[in-house]
Amino acid sequence: MKENEDLLRTKALQELDIMYTPPEKMFDDITSLAAFICNTPIALISLVDNKNQFFKSHYGLDVDQTPIDQSFCAHAIKNDEDIFIVDDATIDNRFKENPLVLSNPNIVYYAGVTLSNDEGIKIGTLCVIDKSKRALNKDQIKYS
Repeated sequence: MKENEDLLRTKALQELDIMYTPPEKMFDDITSLAAFICNTPIALISLVDNKNQFFKSHYGLDVDQTPIDQSFCAHAIKNDEDIFIVDDATIDNRFKENPLVLSNPNIVYYAGVTLSNDEGIKIGTLCVIDKSKRALNKDQIKYS
């Protein structure tokens, strides 16, 4: 099942022709607005293929991609909840040994909502990240 989902997602991303493309103002506006609404230093539009997560937009982070085995967003797209939240990655068994937690950007808090194509295939997330514990209120969740 997982392999099939990965193949469908990778195929959907290939059809969209959006992976590994230059930044676009529209996406950058979305991440800067998400960071503002949620009062976080980092916001990303992350697209997840079978090997990497590519950041179509990255606010507050100076990298364009990370390996999928370090990806919080890969967990989010496999989740059935409306929003995937990690309150404290430093104690969460799924993430506490993750290089993105142990070193730059030192992720503690993560919240991500999935992005899907027209067929409903989850292709990535809009997420916010903080280096300290936090909680989003209902309005922040609603408008991000």
